[in-house]
Amino acid sequence: MTAKTTLITVETAFLASANALIFLINFYFPVGPFLRMLFPLPVALAYLRWQGRAAIMTLVVATLLLMVLMGPIRSFQYVFPHGILGLLLGFLWRRGYAWWLSMGVGVVTAVAGTLVQLAFLSLMVGENLWFYFVVQISGFLNWLSQLSPWVEFLAAPDLWLIQGLILGSIGISNGLYLLLVHGAGYFLLERLGHPIPDPPKWMRALLA
Repeated sequence: MTAKTTLITVETAFLASANALIFLINFYFPVGPFLRMLFPLPVALAYLRWQGRAAIMTLVVATLLLMVLMGPIRSFQYVFPHGILGLLLGFLWRRGYAWWLSMGVGVVTAVAGTLVQLAFLSLMVGENLWFYFVVQISGFLNWLSQLSPWVEFLAAPDLWLIQGLILGSIGISNGLYLLLVHGAGYFLLERLGHPIPDPPKWMRALLA
């Protein structure tokens, strides 16, 4: 085994352990978005340092650690979307793609991961959780329709409108999450010697 291979193995194990530890701490001691925005970064850092194979190894080892420590359900929730998101962000950041592209791809990935999680949890509990959300949003819109005659059309909203609102809210929340992830990556990864592409001018002024 060469010195480089040994270094990659050691760093991969360290990053995977750190990733699993962050996820574990956030589960038992949630502190808002402060730890969640770090979930994809160890895998992304492995990609920036050693490219795809090391990043995949980091993702696999972190998943196995979480499976042992927290069970298969929690490890599944780490993989979808945070682990896959780390792989994609590492790939895009290493090639210098602009924020609008990495954030766009990240939002689509995060939304897809949320839907996969929802389907998985529905299978586990034996109920259609998507239908539950539809019922809750329908009730909320019906309540809004009673507040003013201007919104009476919400009393019997179309099913497509309700599902669009659900997907839109998921997309907006994941968009804000990806913005936090990019901000954390911009500050942390630069200090580790692997800077990501510069943010757009308006975002640079906000970060400053």
